[in-house]
Amino acid sequence: MDDWQEVSKDELVKFVREWPNKLDYDVATICEPPLGNYNDFSDGKEWPESMVAKIEMDWLGPNKEIDRTGHKRFWKYYIKIQRSAA
Repeated sequence: MDDWQEVSKDELVKFVREWPNKLDYDVATICEPPLGNYNDFSDGKEWPESMVAKIEMDWLGPNKEIDRTGHKRFWKYYIKIQRSAA
């Protein structure tokens, strides 16, 4: 079972830099908001199971306030936490 942990942008950058395998970055625009995702395809997994980190690229705040400062103020960063099936 996989879970996602919300982290800071700096924590996501560190996580991606220290990942032991090559990561491919992609932006999925089939969803709203768009989803930036880092994928590890080394074990044969396909998207979305290959995602190890992701960025929810939201430009709306909790009160539907539009971010007009560069569209990064409301972005959320996540890393995948691997958990063993019990």
